[in-house]
Amino acid sequence: MSISFIHCGDIHLGFNQYNNEERFLDFHRSFSYIIDYAIDNKVDYFLIAGDFFNKRSINPRTLSQAISELSRLKEEKIQVIAIEGNHDKAPYGEGSESWMRFLNEQGYFYLLSPRFEEGSLVLEPYKEKQGGSILTFEGVRFVGLGYQGSMTGRRLSELNEQLEKSEVPTILLLHSAVDMLMHLGGIKKEDIAVLKDKVDYVAMGHIHHRYEIDTWIYNPGCPECWDVGEWAQEKGFYHVVLQEDEIDTSFIPGEKRPVYSCAVNVTGCEELEEVYDLCGHEIEKLEVEEGSNPIVQLVIKGTTPFSPLAVDTRLLEEKIKTAYGCLIVEVVNNAVMKGEQEALMDNPAEMNREDLEREVLRRIFLNSGNLNPWVDELVNLSKKMKELIYLEAEEQSISALIENLAEKMVSEEVKEQVEEKPDSEAAASLESNQKGSEKS
Repeated sequence: MSISFIHCGDIHLGFNQYNNEERFLDFHRSFSYIIDYAIDNKVDYFLIAGDFFNKRSINPRTLSQAISELSRLKEEKIQVIAIEGNHDKAPYGEGSESWMRFLNEQGYFYLLSPRFEEGSLVLEPYKEKQGGSILTFEGVRFVGLGYQGSMTGRRLSELNEQLEKSEVPTILLLHSAVDMLMHLGGIKKEDIAVLKDKVDYVAMGHIHHRYEIDTWIYNPGCPECWDVGEWAQEKGFYHVVLQEDEIDTSFIPGEKRPVYSCAVNVTGCEELEEVYDLCGHEIEKLEVEEGSNPIVQLVIKGTTPFSPLAVDTRLLEEKIKTAYGCLIVEVVNNAVMKGEQEALMDNPAEMNREDLEREVLRRIFLNSGNLNPWVDELVNLSKKMKELIYLEAEEQSISALIENLAEKMVSEEVKEQVEEKPDSEAAASLESNQKGSEKS
């Protein structure tokens, strides 16, 4: 008996990135592409490993997108199994209600979520349009934990105690990270290894880049670029076929808008025109396909003998947009004036509150040693977090910022190791990093 399924996650429907209508539609298009593939290949099941929506509170258009696509699968009798990610869970103060539960009650998918009694996991069969954590069909069993945050390790241990071995293949859906984001819902490899004899395939979500561990743990990543920092990562989903005692897993590239990012170090530029020329030279290196309507990010860093504020970022954005027909251009100016930091710290009374806060944060991160390459981004992150806390934003909004930068840092570290080592050594390093020890 052959069983096939699609494993995707982190769809982030409803993300109006850059407050741009086309980006809102891009996330819908990337999901629709996966649906097309599932229907064309006549799969039996369709797995969504969390973060189906970008926000817990969604607008009517986002709900309409979800229902229109899920209805297509329903018409083809493709069973959809889903779990909630950290972005999907109900807003605080609204009990257990969420839009994921609404879709479950309306019969658009089976939402697998565990119940808890006195703080402990209760494993129970799924009840039609209600809930449960175990769902069994002929020839396959699905178990769903969803997003359990800092309790994930403990929940996996409880699952191992209660889950019985099955004669049919068992698929575990989990929204977490292995050996990454340890303070943000991540788990150690040994936490999940206890289930190796009971689970045949772990369908992961949460981390936006693709990774695989020991041929049984798979994370497809986000099929669109949730952040420009993901531009170099593979984007797509898995097509899995279960046949007898074999599991054949294929990664399928998805459909996404082209995204490019490059950094320019302007240290050594004596005149403003030199900065513009250097930026133009670096941008020309990008291999942008004509008519692709891409997103381009240019990061300016280094030191200049004049105020970096003299750099007209809007002028650069317009030039890049015109040259490549870009949908969005983002120029990030992280350059500093030569000697500016030392002078400011020598005369703190002359600094405004904003500059003083930034400089104090810079010094803290600079003294951390291995964080030096990320100082500017960490300072910006800290400032954004302060603003969100002041505005009483949802915890999910704040954690998303941290997870995004953390995943970006891990991805860059992996990339650098691969580029610095011979092919065989690089491959081993990449595999090691994917299996665990390191950014979202």
